[in-house]
Amino acid sequence: MRGILRKEELKPKFEKFLSWLEEIEPRNKGKYSMSKAIQYVLNNKEGLMEFTNDAIIPHDNTSCERSIRPFVVIRNRCKFSVSVHGAQASAMIYSLVISCIENKQNPYMYFTHLFENLPKLDLTNKEELRKYLPYSRELPSYIRTLSKSEIKAILNEAKSQV
Repeated sequence: MRGILRKEELKPKFEKFLSWLEEIEPRNKGKYSMSKAIQYVLNNKEGLMEFTNDAIIPHDNTSCERSIRPFVVIRNRCKFSVSVHGAQASAMIYSLVISCIENKQNPYMYFTHLFENLPKLDLTNKEELRKYLPYSRELPSYIRTLSKSEIKAILNEAKSQV
């Protein structure tokens, strides 16, 4: 359905936009940034037109921008580290946070678990330390991030017991 609407509604509008760009292109030759933008669109119009043919192709890059935003934010924060060691430490912590998220672990609970248990460990024993990495199956279950459906099931079970 969305694909049909794109072809019927967006394709004619995009074609009209391309025609307008072709019309104004000669008048913008001296304006470098505008001329460059117009030339980019006109040189790539076939590829840019693809979003009108397939509803799976997003018409903007919002989701991509949203997914890389955390990396850009941390990169900018690391610029203000006082030392190289501080920047490296920040990057390592951030890497652990992202690893927690990717492995469906709650970062706060994970770090709480680490801070409680690492002082008790032999830090030279790599096999023992491996058990504390975010992907380890030996981490306690309370660290795991619950999905919305899991939370609802727990709440429903608690209501039925009351």
